[in-house]
Amino acid sequence: MKSPEIKNTLVLFILSFAICSLNIGGNTIYILDEAKNATCALEMMQRNDWVVPTFNGELRTDKPPLHYFLMLISYRVFGVNEFAARFFSAFFGAVTIIITFLFSLKYLGKATANRVAMILLCSLHFTLQFHLAVPDPYLICFITAALICFYLFFDQGNKVYLFAFYAFLGLGTLTKGPVAIILPGLGVILFLIYSRRLTWTFIVSMQPAIGITVLAIITLPWYLLVHFQTEGAWTEGFFLRHNVGRFTKTMEGHGGIFLLTPLFVLIGLLPFSVFVFQAFRLTWTERKKDMLVFCLSVVVVVVLFFSVSSTKLPNYVVPCYPFLAVLLGYYLNQTIAGNIVISRWPLWIYLVLMLCVPAGVYIALESETYLSHLSGLAYYFILLPIGALLALWYAYHGETAKTYYALFLSFLALNILFFTVIFPKVDRENPVLAAKELLKKEGLPIAYYKRINPSFVFYLKSPVQPLNSQEELKDYLRSHQNALIISRARYLDEIYPAGDFEMLLKTRDLFEKHSTILIREIE
Repeated sequence: MKSPEIKNTLVLFILSFAICSLNIGGNTIYILDEAKNATCALEMMQRNDWVVPTFNGELRTDKPPLHYFLMLISYRVFGVNEFAARFFSAFFGAVTIIITFLFSLKYLGKATANRVAMILLCSLHFTLQFHLAVPDPYLICFITAALICFYLFFDQGNKVYLFAFYAFLGLGTLTKGPVAIILPGLGVILFLIYSRRLTWTFIVSMQPAIGITVLAIITLPWYLLVHFQTEGAWTEGFFLRHNVGRFTKTMEGHGGIFLLTPLFVLIGLLPFSVFVFQAFRLTWTERKKDMLVFCLSVVVVVVLFFSVSSTKLPNYVVPCYPFLAVLLGYYLNQTIAGNIVISRWPLWIYLVLMLCVPAGVYIALESETYLSHLSGLAYYFILLPIGALLALWYAYHGETAKTYYALFLSFLALNILFFTVIFPKVDRENPVLAAKELLKKEGLPIAYYKRINPSFVFYLKSPVQPLNSQEELKDYLRSHQNALIISRARYLDEIYPAGDFEMLLKTRDLFEKHSTILIREIE
């Protein structure tokens, strides 16, 4: 790589990290998955235990440990706080953008690579993933890196890339389990089948025995240790409930029809996903280019896999975003170069959608009584229809590059406002922030009755005693004077007969139907 390219790549990395880390220390660890993952890493650090993950003192079987390890290291460097919990997520976001950019640069040229980076940087759903203290940012990065390394091996035959491919599969497996092997594996197989390269000779050249060895060296030590130290409980919970269970049946209410998964992708990669059909058609027209077909294979596999999965979540499909961005970036560059004519009808559809967004946000906030005072935040979203109108104006005046810049800059501006202004104002309404000062009173015992927002455990930095019945509550109150009890409003009829209480806080949980309560026993 030449000196100017190194400089440009470094600038892009800094910009990518800046976007992916915008205000990561300013918003509460409140989302359920964030709170559980961040707390699990904290508890492992407090016990100096690198093997058994726990949340609130109980075994957590949801995920393997790599993100816990890195959060733990981050806590020791930055302290236990929101920034530390999310630091490596933002870092892996920047790395994902960079390696996708370099992959595009090598095979499709600088202009297309710039469009690819532009598409990823302005996708709110993509950058949002790297603002969260969850394993998905790590998985997205490792899957992207693994697939790119495979293609480099396929194209050049360099065994270093082959070993890197297996190593990244191993790191992904240590982050989120078998899905880190299944998704890339199916993508590779589909590509090889289509390109008629799935031959015994090629399979042998991939040295599967060495691949299995590399995977085993990276993953088996921890998987075996946690299996024996938990007497098989973690293994059973993770593989049967959180892998087989999530694929074969709907979990936690996250189901939906087959078409929901493609819809996640189309919404998630806005604004440029409006050109997805044109990008697919161009890829098919130029299907002799292996790199484009490879990217298409990955996108198809990820979308189909999670379409047939019973549990559907928007974050599941994000591993295909870098490869779909390559196809979209290639299409954009071909229209700018004048090789094909830009399609205008997707821009009209986009304009109609964006005109609905500010109104939709306003109605959503107004419909929630506890958030209605924030309905003015909807005005920030007017940026989107303004960008759509500008894009259409430029498209009809033959200025294709400016068309895309209008889309990019309007969505990028919204990204910045979302992370620094819009979401922080909403975040300040969550019950954990309201209760933090009350819970800091020294010497008061704290327990919860039946249900608790996991973020309470993170901010208290110690397990909270669970009470699952009225008898347990009565017994606890007998031995703990002036106890603070966290629960939900719907359990008040069960709680009040157990003693005399003072209501300290009752507030609606963000985007939930229930309300959190904080009460104190009165002597």
